Amino acid sequence: MQQLQGKTALVAGGGRNNGKAIALAFAREGADLILAAREKKAELDQVAHECEKLGVKVLPLLADVSDHEQVNLPTKSSPALPCDGPASRRR
Repeated sequence: MQQLQGKTALVAGGGRNNGKAIALAFAREGADLILAAREKKAELDQVAHECEKLGVKVLPLLADVSDHEQVNLPTKSSPALPCDGPASRRR
């Protein structure tokens, strides 16, 4: 059984290097993901695609996580957000 199924993880720096490795590991364990990166949208989208192929929901977010407004606004208004509420935890 996947240990993180029904959970959502925010991975800062999720587009490359350690962040990419963490995102893929969490996805293999069933966690839905919010992937954040400050730049390199193409790399972020590629990691999101790789994670989606593992069967999880992913919201790639081009934002600086040290600025709460850059994170709060898109996550509050996104219909694709993996953690919209209790219904999103059921598959």
